[in-house]
Amino acid sequence: KNEPGEVGFYAKEDDDVFERLDANDIHSLESKTGAELVAVVSAWRVRDYIWYSDNPDLFLESAIYLRSTYPQFDIGCECNPDPNWTAYDDLPPSESAG
Repeated sequence: KNEPGEVGFYAKEDDDVFERLDANDIHSLESKTGAELVAVVSAWRVRDYIWYSDNPDLFLESAIYLRSTYPQFDIGCECNPDPNWTAYDDLPPSESAG
């Protein structure tokens, strides 16, 4: 939510927080819920973490702490059925995907 710098989508402070979130929270949520992070989509001042879960209620309950942990971000969730895991087939692979 900080004003972005001259280069990039986010301010340096936001990038630092995203690194902490990625290092600390992603694995924890996967372990607790069985959900799988399948994509991270970035746009101007927006970052979407896209998860697949066979138990969305457990995932949402387990992820609620993110709002108080990262109050500088407007964190929200939405659930959409996708039993065949096809909704994001058109996303390009990450440069670091391997």
